[in-house]
Amino acid sequence: MVEFKAKPVPTALILLLLLAAIFRLWQKDNPVMIVSQDQDLLSDGEGGNKNYTTIYKAGKKGTGESILEFFEISEKDGFRITWSHGTNSKMKLETSLKDDTILMIEADIRMKEEIPVLAHDVSDASSSDITLREWLNEFKQITNKGIKLDIKTSDALHPSLSLLKELKPDLHVPVLLNSDILQGPNGASSAFKPAEFFEAIEHIFSEVTLSIGWTTDYKQDGDNPSYTAEMIDEMLLYCKQRTQLITFPVRASLVKNSLPELRRLLQNVPRSSLTVWHYPSDHLDVEDLLAVRNTFPKEQVFYDVPYDVVKRLEAA
Repeated sequence: MVEFKAKPVPTALILLLLLAAIFRLWQKDNPVMIVSQDQDLLSDGEGGNKNYTTIYKAGKKGTGESILEFFEISEKDGFRITWSHGTNSKMKLETSLKDDTILMIEADIRMKEEIPVLAHDVSDASSSDITLREWLNEFKQITNKGIKLDIKTSDALHPSLSLLKELKPDLHVPVLLNSDILQGPNGASSAFKPAEFFEAIEHIFSEVTLSIGWTTDYKQDGDNPSYTAEMIDEMLLYCKQRTQLITFPVRASLVKNSLPELRRLLQNVPRSSLTVWHYPSDHLDVEDLLAVRNTFPKEQVFYDVPYDVVKRLEAA
């Protein structure tokens, strides 16, 4: 009788099979999200409708990561980034974190008894139900959203940066730090001194995307000036040598006559972009946004505008 002996299974093969099983378990709890042009969920990665135009799969990266790179959007188009505004309460934050159509979550920061809290206006600070620390702690286990912090006052800058530095090991999403550091069209004086603003960034926490712009206002009756050459020159003085990614927020209702100067701004600041934002009471013509879309590369402009405007722009 011939005796057969079973050959031992190679250790490498056992390890490979074990890793494959672990990956399957991970994939079950972390499906790839496939999102359509209007950000409706089409598939969870396990079949279903494949007629998508935008794919994102967020992963654990860093606070200074490019938004488009972080979400791995299949077509590099800032138009595909969606926003939650004024996420300044526990309830709104919880809702936004669960909403698959939202990619970037924005909050406004002010001080309340020497503690940074979430509040858009001065009057809101006293009744705020969530501190910045509590708000950021909610992102410790999040890998599919980004953060935008709108620092409203100069006294909130240092505490906010210090918190970001402290919590950085637990934050694996892009962070935009927004402030209006210069006076712009119809705008009031800025609450910030630009040199001190950048010094704080460099000395406390610099691993962010800078979202730096101008104070503005819109007049329903009367002239609304553009972003002038002088405003662009002043911004260039502070930004030409920056090492971080920079996006310049510009008011949608004031952008149409500013395109040549804004083009010059982006040409002279490496790794920069625009974020076109809209104030609810402003008059907004979709043709103005189409002019922006036809002037700049798609990856250089984000559109932080209402959903109905997005649909009109998409259909135009």
